[in-house]
Amino acid sequence: MEEILEKVKSWLEKGGEEAGEIAELPWDTDYVKDSRGEVVGLVAINPKVPVKLFVLDNREVNAIRLMIHTGIYTADLEPASKLKVYRKLLSLNKTPLAKIYLEGGDGEVVVASDLSTKTLGEEEFYDTLTFTLNTMLAIYNVYGIPAEVKQDMLANLVWMIKKRMEKGWNKERLEKFLVNKVGMNREDADNLLNTVFQESGENGENSETLYV
Repeated sequence: MEEILEKVKSWLEKGGEEAGEIAELPWDTDYVKDSRGEVVGLVAINPKVPVKLFVLDNREVNAIRLMIHTGIYTADLEPASKLKVYRKLLSLNKTPLAKIYLEGGDGEVVVASDLSTKTLGEEEFYDTLTFTLNTMLAIYNVYGIPAEVKQDMLANLVWMIKKRMEKGWNKERLEKFLVNKVGMNREDADNLLNTVFQESGENGENSETLYV
């Protein structure tokens, strides 16, 4: 099963900067491991997407699951409000391939799609990922993006910056990435990088020795 995860990882990472669909942009990925250190899936981050994408290995049925936790919780809503939310979610639960369900005691809204690994190809993967992301966006269009998710977006961005720092990117190259690829204005990008470099004890002026 790790072979299919390797394929999915390569599909997510290669992307294309000029892609018309968010799904086909380059993603930063890492492995998800269980308590025994075994790989059970992938986590992927895209600066254009407010939440992490999880790709989970379900080898018992030869499938993978694309899953997005929206950060929207329903358990503490008043009964009347909860009923309205459930009805609206059911009305949105019609996108091909993707499904919406509630998870955990907090009743978090989750979007997921299941794919058989027996015949999975790149085109099918991207199509399914697009449907999954479109369902997520439809939910946020109705309910907005929760404050906690916005905080996570910043943490995800810092994670992406640090990964590039480990590859030898200097401040100038990182600033271009934030401005041209993420869409930040130059002042905000510069302030964020100053904070990250200060926390890392670096000045950001190192010459680049690695280009990956």
